[in-house]
Amino acid sequence: MKKLFHTFLFFLIYLIVSCSDKSHDDDNLETSASSSLSLQSKRYSVQNIFNTMPDYKEIIRLIEENSLQYNPDILHDPLKCKNYNTETAMALNLGIYGTDLSITRLFHQTQESITFLKSLNYLAQKLGIQTVFSDKLFDRLEQNKDIKDSSIQIMVSAFSEADKILTENKRSRTSSLMISGAWVEGFYISCQFAMEKNNLAIANAILNQNNSLNEILKMLELENLDESTQFIYDNLKTLKNVIEEQKNALNTNPDKVTEVIIPLNESILRIREKISKLN
Repeated sequence: MKKLFHTFLFFLIYLIVSCSDKSHDDDNLETSASSSLSLQSKRYSVQNIFNTMPDYKEIIRLIEENSLQYNPDILHDPLKCKNYNTETAMALNLGIYGTDLSITRLFHQTQESITFLKSLNYLAQKLGIQTVFSDKLFDRLEQNKDIKDSSIQIMVSAFSEADKILTENKRSRTSSLMISGAWVEGFYISCQFAMEKNNLAIANAILNQNNSLNEILKMLELENLDESTQFIYDNLKTLKNVIEEQKNALNTNPDKVTEVIIPLNESILRIREKISKLN
């Protein structure tokens, strides 16, 4: 199985054990064991999300072979970052901006990269993970700009560090939303490329994302989603069904790429629009 985000292979699993109050040792140990098990399950789900995504070399190959061009219009407006005030909105849209930053780097768009990094940094500050998406991140991207796959690896490392910080501070749900936002944007952009090129290889790469989507859903199932966040799980579950239907359709009619991608694009666009309109 191809592994795009292999730097995610190891995650820190925190065991929360309180020993300050001797009279509550048994209760604390039981609660900590339960929390640790849940956290460990979540970490495995996060690892599997990235293990089931396409190899980064495959992404670059598809871009080069299909002469895909940079299109800023399909990316999220970086100036909208200040519209997001709730933790849910900030986490989901930070994930989206992180993917967009990766895209600008893949296409060597330096000025646009700076703009998206500013949006990332703004949301990261409000979420308390500003050390991850700082100017140092841009410096690393610039220093390695001649290495084709470096931008993806560097961004994965940044998301991994953000995930670790949030999880350490018992904000696992925020981390899960951030990762979900990044996945949504990646799937959305892939659909835009597929619609443009009517390419079977790109279509198959998109449909194979059902594996990573399954892991996204498992991760979200472990979180205590409330009314304001349940929509992301429900909509992604609907998308899963659409992917399965269209995968069967493409197997039957491999020359009907556009017809297969249209329902996927419509489904992911609805999710993305809901995320971008949060406040």
